[in-house]
Amino acid sequence: MALKLPIKMLVLDLDGTLLNDNKVISMRNKLALNQLKEKGIYIVFASGRANSMMRLYQEPYVACDYHISFNGAMTEDLLKKEILDLVLLDNESSEIIWNFLAKKAATYTAYSENMMFYKEQSNQLISKKMINYISLAASENIILNPACTKLSSGEIVAPENNQILKFVVYEEDPLWINQFEKFLYKLGRVRTEATGYGLTGVFAKNVSKERAIRKLCARMEISEAEVCALGDYDNDLSMFNVSGVKVAMGNATEELKKHADYICPSNNQDGVAHFIEEYII
Repeated sequence: MALKLPIKMLVLDLDGTLLNDNKVISMRNKLALNQLKEKGIYIVFASGRANSMMRLYQEPYVACDYHISFNGAMTEDLLKKEILDLVLLDNESSEIIWNFLAKKAATYTAYSENMMFYKEQSNQLISKKMINYISLAASENIILNPACTKLSSGEIVAPENNQILKFVVYEEDPLWINQFEKFLYKLGRVRTEATGYGLTGVFAKNVSKERAIRKLCARMEISEAEVCALGDYDNDLSMFNVSGVKVAMGNATEELKKHADYICPSNNQDGVAHFIEEYII
């Protein structure tokens, strides 16, 4: 029997980690998280998703105490229904980026705290994502209706009325991406992050899962040595920087595996539950 780890907080990425490829949390993973909760261990979900796209992944559907969304731009206490931390893009940067994307006719979404904005030409892509998410929620008898606003071609929304946390660009053309990255580098006030799923996120410069976890630990008086983080992609390396125990999924990138203390089975093999059962509970 493996020696049990003295963990006080478990931080989990969602896509490719806790969720299987059908975007579902398996029953075995749910049971393992329930057992953690019974032991008094805090459960944190940390994702690049918008907060509205994480609503399904909380109680009563699954045990969880905190959500870190937008790759660290927002932290929520689910029990108290309280926003603990919010890092917005400055209004000037938002307007500059929005105008660039509108003029280039890019496929993108923009997120404020309570609204997702998307261009008219992206309707098919966004509608498919929304339908899949709402259907998944309905299968768990949960009614979700994320707030969305469709923009006509070239239209933007005044950032001072809708402060933006994140832009997501859905473009795969290497030349276009290179042009966009050069534009952002010249702007110099933001950071970008590829998610590994054909998307590029744009955030305020100091946003990261690392920063969000560090602030949450300070608030809860938990040392980084008592934190365990599980992830699957290179953007989860920032979680590893503030975690005493680093776990990569079997389906993780080779880069992430190089920095991991443990490698568990894949997200389609209940890897999270395997690790919890063997090393924590």
